[in-house]
Amino acid sequence: LLQCLINVVGNATCQKYLRETNGAASIVSAISMAVTGKKSEDEDDEYEKREGEHRWSCLSMLVDASLALAQSDQAEANRLALVKAGALELLQHLADPMAEVPQLRLVQLFEALEACPQAAERLQS
Repeated sequence: LLQCLINVVGNATCQKYLRETNGAASIVSAISMAVTGKKSEDEDDEYEKREGEHRWSCLSMLVDASLALAQSDQAEANRLALVKAGALELLQHLADPMAEVPQLRLVQLFEALEACPQAAERLQS
């Protein structure tokens, strides 16, 4: 699954599509759900049983995909799309109780977004 996702975000045409649609917003939303562990309204109670390590694995894959976007040939446009999609709001989750590795993965994402001038503007507003 990770290789498939990396292939998608590694393709210039797919990157453009992700920027021009809600693709970046979907990735950011999925990262937020992986961090918080909040289920959507239509999920059943089985979700609670599957949580735990699966959650951190999903987070890691999503951050890997985001990092691939933020470090690609079209990095500037991709970082801007992630910032506009709300990736910086994920900062609020660093204080949440979670395992150390997921926290470090989020920090890696924020470091990659740091090069985006609009990131500083968003953080100051």
